[in-house]
Amino acid sequence: MRIKYSPLFKILILASVIFISCSENPHQLIINVLEDQSPGSVKDTTLYAMQDTSYSITSKVSTRSSLRLLLGSADGIQARPIFRFTNFLSFPDSLTIDSASIKLNAFKNISSSESLPFAATVYPIDSSSVWSSNADSVWNDYPNNIDMTKPLGETEISPSDTGEFIFHLNNDGLDYVRTWSDTATNIENNAGVIIEFEQADFLQYLYAITPSSPDLPDPELLLYTGDTTYAISANFDAYIYEGEIPRINGRDYVSSLIVHNAIYKFDIKNFAANQPPGISIVSANIQIPIDLENSLLDADFGINNQVTLRLQSVFEDSNVEVDSMAGLFTIVNSWAEDSSYVEVNASSNRKLLVSMIKNELNNTESRESFVLSFVNSASSSSIAVNAVDFYSYLAYYKKDEQDSGKRARLIITYWVPAKSKL
Repeated sequence: MRIKYSPLFKILILASVIFISCSENPHQLIINVLEDQSPGSVKDTTLYAMQDTSYSITSKVSTRSSLRLLLGSADGIQARPIFRFTNFLSFPDSLTIDSASIKLNAFKNISSSESLPFAATVYPIDSSSVWSSNADSVWNDYPNNIDMTKPLGETEISPSDTGEFIFHLNNDGLDYVRTWSDTATNIENNAGVIIEFEQADFLQYLYAITPSSPDLPDPELLLYTGDTTYAISANFDAYIYEGEIPRINGRDYVSSLIVHNAIYKFDIKNFAANQPPGISIVSANIQIPIDLENSLLDADFGINNQVTLRLQSVFEDSNVEVDSMAGLFTIVNSWAEDSSYVEVNASSNRKLLVSMIKNELNNTESRESFVLSFVNSASSSSIAVNAVDFYSYLAYYKKDEQDSGKRARLIITYWVPAKSKL
């Protein structure tokens, strides 16, 4: 059935979300809540999480499709870009390459005011280590599949740089490029190169290959011959990464790359069982307070790519499965004014949450639980996959936190029909 919203109804809904402490206090009204304009009341209730936990995914997520490459180290993670340049067929075999360089374009970085520049060096990947992404088995042998005795070029990566980074290749690097460009030998750059560093205290974001956005700069190999410069975009790129997020006791975690997901279980069915027949859920919201002091948030990407997913497996199951299909999750990327918690976006996303709750109530095998995670897309029309375009981790207070205002809660606003006078 279709729900009509009058101005008064909207005010009441807003009030019920803001004043969550007045749980079970009814707002009496006679409005067009249902098609038959039956009198009734709108109530709101707050369900605090009855169980919560977080778990990690040990397998690496593929960074092959990432629109950004990460280089450096920060907050528990180290990342190194990898490239292959193979598109030399458009150049004549007689082309004389005098010098060459690799150009990368800065996007942003995760750094502090004390962060210092670090030296980054290009090294060849072993010729037998053909790869298409960072998740390929060849990287299980890192760094043994890197020829660290043969630096090909280097540059300084500074947190103050916002433009481009140029790696001028030395004689060894130039020999590699000349071999790749000699189409007569049919030796392609199947292994590629990696950018290494020894010590870094910030994480630099770089533009990756972006075929869907031709206006964004790709990683390029520049060939200089006489007064002419030729540019070859990378055919393959990704970044390898390793590490662990810094954790403290008494917190649940959600993170990207080094993937952690948080699970919250609410007593939804017991709530419904204690209501009179004929109620209609008109709005729902999940609010989850954050321990910002123990979190790292990429403000450009992090919070915009966090979602809730309906739990598919038993809460206590160590192999948690969630439904990642399009349309079966709701976006959580709205901040409280004081940034103390995240909540479900208003409008369509809260409607999706209502649908998820109704599905739980109608499902005899319902788990009454939600998974909170970072995914690549902030669109509920997309399939939910792990995020690779940014690095963030968020620490959430657990259900037994002494301050109840720091506990995860599900806020349900529902309409109750008036009792019959007969």
